[in-house]
Amino acid sequence: MAVISGTIKGVTLVHSSVGTSLNGAENTYLVTADFGTYDASEDTADLQDVGATIAARTRSGKTVTLRGGLRCGPGVSNAGADVYMGAATVSSDDLTFSLTAVNGSSEVSDFTTAVGVQALVVVTES
Repeated sequence: MAVISGTIKGVTLVHSSVGTSLNGAENTYLVTADFGTYDASEDTADLQDVGATIAARTRSGKTVTLRGGLRCGPGVSNAGADVYMGAATVSSDDLTFSLTAVNGSSEVSDFTTAVGVQALVVVTES
């Protein structure tokens, strides 16, 4: 079983909290990623250094802490199939998940490339 790391290609702020909390302001970003060869029966996927990537792209000078991620829109595989992010687990600054079909639970068919897979990522910034 391999973990296929995605390459973050886009980061766009979609919602900024109006208040603050003890952990800092909570913001939601649309993160778009591309993935390499994926064997659905054996592999999982991840996005590494998500908070650090958001911090580098936004250049706000704030500490960005990853809080969660969920699927948004599909990317597309080289075979023409829609590819979604499945249920994600946060580990430090990484998100780990399966790549799924539209129902969110069935593994997507094997592919050699998938582009434009979208996730909504919630972070706190302080």
